[in-house]
Amino acid sequence: MLNKNFSDVPLVSIICATYNHELFIKDTIEGFIKQQTNFSFEIIIHDDASTDNSKLIIKEYESKYPHLFNNIYQIENQFSNKDVSIWADIMFPKAQGKYIALCEGDDYWTDPYKLQKQVDFLEHDKSYVMVFHDIDVIDENNQPSNKYSLDDYHKRDVTGEELVSGLISPIPLTVCFRNVIDKFPKEFYHVLTSDTFLFSLLGHYGKGKWLGENILNGRYRIHSTNIWAGKSSVEKEILVVNSCFWFVQYYKRIGEFEYANSWYQKMLNIVSSFALDQENSPVKLINTGIISTSELAELKSSKAYKVGQALAFPFRLISRIIRN
Repeated sequence: MLNKNFSDVPLVSIICATYNHELFIKDTIEGFIKQQTNFSFEIIIHDDASTDNSKLIIKEYESKYPHLFNNIYQIENQFSNKDVSIWADIMFPKAQGKYIALCEGDDYWTDPYKLQKQVDFLEHDKSYVMVFHDIDVIDENNQPSNKYSLDDYHKRDVTGEELVSGLISPIPLTVCFRNVIDKFPKEFYHVLTSDTFLFSLLGHYGKGKWLGENILNGRYRIHSTNIWAGKSSVEKEILVVNSCFWFVQYYKRIGEFEYANSWYQKMLNIVSSFALDQENSPVKLINTGIISTSELAELKSSKAYKVGQALAFPFRLISRIIRN
């Protein structure tokens, strides 16, 4: 039955970060309130000072189902505050659940038994720290998109070591995991790909279970204002290099040098392939409109880009020798 007992401590906390998602947030919330469970759950929506009607839509649902919601409404946008992590500092500390399920305000769930199926598995097998499933990619008009899909490599169980090393990083909207992380490391605050960092940390607590055969696909939405999907391939690669850099720093600091080395190798592979790709020259990128002059200048000023340039130098030298 649908969770109705507001006196119960929730077994699951649904974490939803949203900003200017008025076109999509109804689908997201409907996916939450339609969950059929034999346990209590809470919905924590963090509206990051949206300038559209997102807040009004969220409050409308909150007034109908006050026992389900434990929302946060910001007056000032927190995403731009580099000293604050919306997950680590605001949302996760508020979560009461034994388990946490993620879904951004532009994505949504389609299976009304998603949480029940995921929690049943985690309650049964303590060796797993998380469960995840498949997605369908759609555009802002709810039409199928062919821009992205999961390959077979990612549709499988994953070991804790693979999670720590980032060999498989599940799609956040599909994940339900044990609420076991009390404090996030300082390196976490330097990355945009916070989900990858989160899953790497969780890998220390157990394995990941693929439940794609048992749970209906979630909907992952690609649109122009999507923080990740809206970035160019160059921007994404630089952000991934940035994440790898901070993973290396973190795992070196705590003395897990094997994992530090695996993230260093991943960073090196990205930078070397990027450096040898003549299609990625700055002049070509600007001329083809992939990136503007101001955007390139901003990227070049970042620590991640400087690290990437330093690592790429020997590969550029080798490619010049080969071409000559």
